[in-house]
Amino acid sequence: MNSNLFTDPKKFCLHVLTYFAVLLLLVSQGTTAPVNSQSRRFVGITPVQGQKDVTQKKMFLRTKSHRALEILSDGTVRGTACGHNTQYSLLQSGSHNLGNTVFGIAAQRFLCVAPDGIIYSLPKDDFKEEDCVFNETIDYKETGNRSNPGVLEYSKYRHKKHGIRVGNSVRRYQLALVCNKAVTISMRKDRKKYVNETLFLVERTDLELRSLQENCSRPSNSDLSCKKRESDKKDCSEKVKKKGAKRSYVKFCRKVMKNFFSASLRKLRLFRKRDCYSVLSEYYTCRRKKRQNNKGPS
Repeated sequence: MNSNLFTDPKKFCLHVLTYFAVLLLLVSQGTTAPVNSQSRRFVGITPVQGQKDVTQKKMFLRTKSHRALEILSDGTVRGTACGHNTQYSLLQSGSHNLGNTVFGIAAQRFLCVAPDGIIYSLPKDDFKEEDCVFNETIDYKETGNRSNPGVLEYSKYRHKKHGIRVGNSVRRYQLALVCNKAVTISMRKDRKKYVNETLFLVERTDLELRSLQENCSRPSNSDLSCKKRESDKKDCSEKVKKKGAKRSYVKFCRKVMKNFFSASLRKLRLFRKRDCYSVLSEYYTCRRKKRQNNKGPS
């Protein structure tokens, strides 16, 4: 036992007074007047939490690749390349247990992610907290110039619980729209690759459903354009392939070129042996011509 505490009465009294001061402070906070119920209502609480009269943030989510997130009545979650916002792209953001929910107003369904990374939606009454809560990270980017400055608000939506375990950490699924399809991305290299599809421009709005078109005036062709882009790559790879060769080595040459200064000596020798400079030159020339042909005459 510490005898100095009892032999020095000043120290003993100081400890006792500090203890009672902290105790009185806690008691005074607990016995203050009750908080008004209006001030306890948080903005953006989801309908699932039982408060119908709470103001919620209505918004549209559009990626940098100009695709808007839609939740259809049949449960389909997709991206549309419409030039206008539709009823199914009018969404509602709400808070739920230190996370965020995304709710389709027209479809009355929540955006959810399964443990295996598959995106789906659930009706309003079947809300599942373990699948339908995201962490929203907001990023502000300046636009315009000094005379007319502006700010755009981008958001990344990572799932609160589900992801892929890598070692001792879990890499959460991140929402993305790739080729008109709603998908999840977990690896960091994929997030960098699809940066335009994972950054969502948050467009806050007060529009009502009846003021929006129900569907696109013409169907989106983003799926077709993605398939065309992949076929163009295959066609150009086949064109670059030399006679009698089994492979065109385009994939190898692009990979080594990307990490040229960190590549091993063996890969650099193969890079030279396979004449990758001429291979890549022919490949990109082919891609450029196909892109110009697809655009057609201006």
